[in-house]
Amino acid sequence: MRATPLLLLIILAAATTPARSQGPAQGPPPAELERIARRFVEAQRARQREGAGAAQVDSALAFLTDSAVYEHPRVGARIVGRDVMRQGMLRFAGTVRGDRTRIVRLTTAPGAVVLELRQELQLRDGEQWVTVRRHAVQVLEFDGARIRRIIDYW
Repeated sequence: MRATPLLLLIILAAATTPARSQGPAQGPPPAELERIARRFVEAQRARQREGAGAAQVDSALAFLTDSAVYEHPRVGARIVGRDVMRQGMLRFAGTVRGDRTRIVRLTTAPGAVVLELRQELQLRDGEQWVTVRRHAVQVLEFDGARIRRIIDYW
């Protein structure tokens, strides 16, 4: 049987999530994590949408813990802390138009949600708009009802 990349990422996410010493998994049920993940994807889209500013960035950041970590292994990015993320997000606020991102598949595990996304959008590059089409996977690890770690793969 051939393992899909999504299955491998779920296994990776489970293996990298620290075990809790409190016994059975605590936190919101899978349906609630899924709802939060979907709302977070929409908040991310809104903060990048043409005309977005600080209010949209802050709305997206409200889903994160104060010490949240963002990682993008392909580009070697690792950003620690909601305040540091805010600075970076503000630089890119409003740089996307025509965003047709959709969730292709969503899988929940205790304390984590893995999203498979199809993205088609235009990114502002100076005075030009560049069309981008990509398949992406995003792993969201939770601490209760807030996201403590985001890993982007595209």
